[in-house]
Amino acid sequence: STSTLVAAFVSPSFQVKQQQQQYKRAGLLQLKAADGAPQYDKIDAILQQSEKIAEGTYMLHVQVPNQELDYKPGNVLALELQDTSGDLNDDAKKNGGWMRGPYTVSRYTSNYDSAEGQSSLLDVMIRVVGKKSKAFAESEPGTPVRFGGKFKVPILDGIDKEEVKKVVLLSTGVGVGPCVGAIELARQDESFPPIALFPSYREWNEVAYKEHLDEIALKNPGKFEWNPIITSEKSGRISSSKKNMDMVTASIEGLGIAETHYHLIGNGQMVSEWKAGLDKAGVPKERVTVEIYFNHKAEPDNKAIETIASGVMSAAACAIQAA
Repeated sequence: STSTLVAAFVSPSFQVKQQQQQYKRAGLLQLKAADGAPQYDKIDAILQQSEKIAEGTYMLHVQVPNQELDYKPGNVLALELQDTSGDLNDDAKKNGGWMRGPYTVSRYTSNYDSAEGQSSLLDVMIRVVGKKSKAFAESEPGTPVRFGGKFKVPILDGIDKEEVKKVVLLSTGVGVGPCVGAIELARQDESFPPIALFPSYREWNEVAYKEHLDEIALKNPGKFEWNPIITSEKSGRISSSKKNMDMVTASIEGLGIAETHYHLIGNGQMVSEWKAGLDKAGVPKERVTVEIYFNHKAEPDNKAIETIASGVMSAAACAIQAA
């Protein structure tokens, strides 16, 4: 999630600075101690399973015994794991030997068992890119973990379902995790508008939850559709070719410019390009929500912005002509 896509840092001082920047972006510096470390109530939990769901991608199933929580897909929390390597960075030293980072909740479920009582399960999708994410991915069932904080607006809470007729979710990498959770929740609400998901991956073996998403689409005709974008193929990124853009615009054709809500999550370049392109097309700001995981300072491609704006305006023009 938010922190798993941040590469390992070089020097201790740079580590601390970067760590604080990550937490600041996730809203985790709400309370700040004298040493600059983020403060939040810590809840003990157990890693029920680290499930490999695609190449380099894992879903962490975190069990929280005896508690009912209030998390939704898109909330951000701080997740902690003991560093047993003996090579602690400064933040882990200040945190009693626990590595930590901000992660986005993919799914939350609550269960009651007459024998065990109330328990909660948090699912967090991660991409293995460095020491911390590798440690989480390789942890055995039953490994103690801790978490705390609840930040960011959940995906569905940012959508005015009474005012829009379509929801488009655009993600890169593990940004698809909270999108899947949001889709599952939305399908429990018959009044929720149809959803189109366009997740981007570098290679086909990185596509997560293909069978699950195919099943949701099969069971919800007219209410859910999805098309993965493979960026290593000739058509490239979602905004790099007419073929890819046509898939997106086909899902919104005939709708007014303000009748679609867009949620952009993942790579900063993708998010910034789509945000700028949608703005240029005249999409109201309240119809666009975003979450950037990495690549925050990437320069947007002006050609991509033009492609996005042109495609969205053309789809909206069809609605005007039909009227």
